[in-house]
Amino acid sequence: MGFIDDKTNIEKEIAIFKVMNNLPKGEQVTSSIESVKNTGKNILPYLTDMLSVACQDPQDEPLPEFSPTFSGPPPVGVLSQAGPVKCNVIRILLEILIEFLPELIRIVKEAVAVAIREALSCSSDFKIPINTVQVMDLSLIDYNEILRTDPNNNLFGGIFYGDPERDFNRFLYNLIQTPFVTESWEGKNGPILDVTFITPGQISMAVNPNYENKSFNDFISDYIDSIEIFNQKMLLGNVMDNFFGNVTSNLFANNTITLEQIENQQKTDKLIEKILDTDPCQDEIVFDDSFFEFNNEDLIEIENKSNQLASGTVAIDLGCGVFNFNALNSSLGGIIAKELGNMDNTDDPVLKNKATEKLIEKTQETMANISPENSTSIKAKFAMDASISIPKVVAKISILTPKILGIYNFSNFIVNGTTVTERNSYDWSKSNRVFIEYVARESLAVLVKIIFNKLKLELLRLIAFVVQKILKSIVDKKLAIIASFLVGPISGAINGLVNKIPTPEIEGSKYK
Repeated sequence: MGFIDDKTNIEKEIAIFKVMNNLPKGEQVTSSIESVKNTGKNILPYLTDMLSVACQDPQDEPLPEFSPTFSGPPPVGVLSQAGPVKCNVIRILLEILIEFLPELIRIVKEAVAVAIREALSCSSDFKIPINTVQVMDLSLIDYNEILRTDPNNNLFGGIFYGDPERDFNRFLYNLIQTPFVTESWEGKNGPILDVTFITPGQISMAVNPNYENKSFNDFISDYIDSIEIFNQKMLLGNVMDNFFGNVTSNLFANNTITLEQIENQQKTDKLIEKILDTDPCQDEIVFDDSFFEFNNEDLIEIENKSNQLASGTVAIDLGCGVFNFNALNSSLGGIIAKELGNMDNTDDPVLKNKATEKLIEKTQETMANISPENSTSIKAKFAMDASISIPKVVAKISILTPKILGIYNFSNFIVNGTTVTERNSYDWSKSNRVFIEYVARESLAVLVKIIFNKLKLELLRLIAFVVQKILKSIVDKKLAIIASFLVGPISGAINGLVNKIPTPEIEGSKYK
């Protein structure tokens, strides 16, 4: 219980600072915040909750925005709202999807390159032999049937495919349309891979002669650098689908994917949750067999979530009741497709950011109609669940996708001379848990850094306010004591001075 006690004590200390003028009697024994009571070591939900607890929202004047990564004000048209919504969890979600996205993408790309080298060759380098060619089943690099979807379809293409010039998934899709034609994938230093689709369902990958007898590490780095691993639209689209199943339910209804494939993805998500719930400060994390086994509660959760995604119905549990919401039977499915499509119609980052804000805003408004009296709780539930799902979503779109599974499996062939045999995403994740763990932890780390820096700023402001108020109180009392020993005009002057001492203001705010 020590970990829970530590989190509870921090929560109580923050609360005490916020009510310093009217301290509650008695001691708080338990917390009503779920993340405080959770024994898992993933601190992202806890930090997000504490940010909401610590944050002060001045009603008359907004505080300046804070960025732990970038200096200066946000770009024009980005995060323009301030004041009472600054502490809302939805602002955190928007900042991750907009302001901090370049940093998130950069770190994840670096993590994927390092993870491939660490998992397969322990970072040792060697020269790639000539005539390195592997033929593999296409199904071994496309567990979720991404390549069966059309990149030009706004609903599907929006979450599976990126920039036509830099998205390897789109490159493979186009290749499949012309069997037995070899195409080269190029990077900044020339051709990297020669790829051929062989009917009925195989793919040939070969190291281009440009990289024969060259460094394996350079080969991996140049490939990862050449691709768009994900973008704003892909991340937003997958976050929405993870919550509503608006795309997954369509794929299931069209027999593109099966319920078993959805369940395997949910098992992979649960595996990532287990990884993130272990202590990253341990020198070595032991993955025994129990780590990959699920108890009855886990299995029920996996089954329920899979069925929800397949049907496009999300169950929102507010503690006081469960509210079911179907994105397909509401206007939200069309709204999501439209706004994601709008992001394809412009290269202007400001317009893309506005489309992101508009989609999140319309999502909240539509969901609030489920139960108007619980609209605030429903909006907060969506914002919190969407925010803390990002590490899992990032792992999914930056690992379990043909652009990464293809190069990873081919690299495994180059290093070890073996061919992947796992036929579903969960079995592959179990066999390559070092790779999964590294990428998942790096994506979590950058999000924790963002939230922690925001929380630190709010706590510093709160502490500074309380300290100044205490000092003012001490000065008031000392002057009052002095005045009590004096009479006449001098006493009146001191009392007047006491009354004129202003309440200290915190820079950039109106706390009083």
